[in-house]
Amino acid sequence: MLHLHLGEAFHLHPLVFVVMPYLAALAFVEGYAFVLRGELGTFLALRSARVIGFGLCVALFVVWIARFFGALGGPVPTS
Repeated sequence: MLHLHLGEAFHLHPLVFVVMPYLAALAFVEGYAFVLRGELGTFLALRSARVIGFGLCVALFVVWIARFFGALGGPVPTS
């Protein structure tokens, strides 16, 4: 994704375009609050951030299970 190979990033994990903005927002808000006030935990103090984070964890688990059973390009063949 950092090399802008967006199709390959989506192929590797279909939730990349949902999870990465969440993680970027988390890193930005936490870094900003730490630099200004020396506080950590600002982002996750927001109820909406915790609910979205929990939803993303559930979605990641569902994708993992789906790939385990052969959906979404999984499982990866062993050599």
